[in-house]
Amino acid sequence: MTLLALALAGTTDAAPVVLAETDVGVVTPDDLVYQINYHQELPDAELVSERDWNHLPRILRRAAYEHILDHLAETTGLNEDPEHRAWLMNQREAQILARIQSMLILHPSTPTQEEVLAYTEEHREEMRLPPTASWRHMLFAVRGDDSQDLRDTALARAQEARAAVLGGEEFEEVAARLATPPVQGDPGALIGPLVFQGRILPQVEEVLLTVPVGELSEIIESPVGFFLLRVESRDTERYPRHEMMVYTLGMRLVAERREARRGEVIQSLLERYPVVIQEPLTTDMPSDTPALTLGPRVLTLADIELRSHLGAHPEETLAWLLTPMGRMEMIETQLFLAEAEATGLTSSPEFLAELEPLMRYNLVERLEQIFSEQQIDPPTAEEIEARWRERGGRYTQELVSAEALWISHAALQRLASSEYALDELHEARAIRDRWAQGISPDEIAEEIGLDIDQSFAWSRWVNRIPEFIPQQVREMLPSLAPGECSNVVLGPSGAMIVRSIGHSRGIPQLRDVEHLIRSEIARERTPETSLTDELLERYHYRQVVDHTLIRWDVPEVSIRVLSSPEEE
Repeated sequence: MTLLALALAGTTDAAPVVLAETDVGVVTPDDLVYQINYHQELPDAELVSERDWNHLPRILRRAAYEHILDHLAETTGLNEDPEHRAWLMNQREAQILARIQSMLILHPSTPTQEEVLAYTEEHREEMRLPPTASWRHMLFAVRGDDSQDLRDTALARAQEARAAVLGGEEFEEVAARLATPPVQGDPGALIGPLVFQGRILPQVEEVLLTVPVGELSEIIESPVGFFLLRVESRDTERYPRHEMMVYTLGMRLVAERREARRGEVIQSLLERYPVVIQEPLTTDMPSDTPALTLGPRVLTLADIELRSHLGAHPEETLAWLLTPMGRMEMIETQLFLAEAEATGLTSSPEFLAELEPLMRYNLVERLEQIFSEQQIDPPTAEEIEARWRERGGRYTQELVSAEALWISHAALQRLASSEYALDELHEARAIRDRWAQGISPDEIAEEIGLDIDQSFAWSRWVNRIPEFIPQQVREMLPSLAPGECSNVVLGPSGAMIVRSIGHSRGIPQLRDVEHLIRSEIARERTPETSLTDELLERYHYRQVVDHTLIRWDVPEVSIRVLSSPEEE
């Protein structure tokens, strides 16, 4: 056998060398080049070692397998199936849209590095971070229903404490002697530095922003009592790292420019390709009736009917697309496709060379999924119900009925700032205790001033645990007695508390175990032989060439088949 070299797009007048064959076609060096370039993960080097050669049988089998999938798509009528044809059309148009929009919008609107830096400097203040502070405070607590005498006593103690600190006593010692003990931590202990705006009482927040660092504040009156405070540090000039600001504002600049450019391009395309919507449009009209016209691009009734198969319910989708409003939704896409045709993109050899392997890769994945599912007879509704009745006991589960209460982190932070310490867990536990006492979620929300569904949510379920319940909470539920509340569980978005209504072991309703039964039957019916092996055996795959005589060269892949090892 003589030396053979084929580039990806190369041709030869001689008959192609056959590397492997099946009943429905042969594998040639062109097929092997495609697999190496676009599909298989292979060594990025010349094929010279025994280890490299060992890849080839698998690659040749894969190439033959894809030819068989093509054969099945043709012979089973899949290629004529409206849903499959719509899928192919959608895949192709998606690639064209991505390319034409990149040409018209993305590239022209991409800013230079200098423009990004200038934009960052211009909008720097918008990235300013909230100020932080560290401070010490003491509280002389007063409740809303306290008498005036108690309020006067608390104020007098605050005045005594202020005088003591100004007289030279340590802040912490004075706080321990005179102030109300804090919920956690030591009296007068350092707090922060932390972001405080929106998390503490407004009266305290104002002082943290204005009192000179190191100085003792005046006595601060608030709804919960009298505060005395000393700011230890404050930072009001906080910004993200420069590179983060450049990245964030650069992305915003790109989005702004692309949005503006998109509007300009669409307006220009509308002027170049006048839109005409056929009205009325009904299914009894000829299939070549123009449904939507944009300059030279015409969508017929047949095109509209094909597009209806992209929806989950083709009949409903078609009914919508037949209306003028339904077709209006397609105009933007069709404008870009019209421009792609007018600019010659859709017929460009370079673009088609890129498009073909992308389409091919997605198509093979789809064909594999379709024919794999056809290997297994799906269970009927009768089979599922029979299995459930026959083996229902196997699907016995812990049937849990409970309620869940969720409070957002933002709400907990706001609530924590109204007490003695910034403690979210403490506030969540207080809500839990109120709920355990029989106070309804609505009443709790009203008491603490939270909006249901935004910062505070409540739900109930019977005999099933919803997917949104965290695993840590799920593990608590079986051990809770009816009416008992769980511990507070802090998560990424907030705190959750559950209260058990009751639980027992039993068989759920059929709809709740249907997917388990389907999976079980599918596993039982899955052939031991893979789809690849089954098809290659059915169509009598045979490797024709000794794979140790095959070489490939890089970087531009070319295939060589030696007549013997000595030829090299």
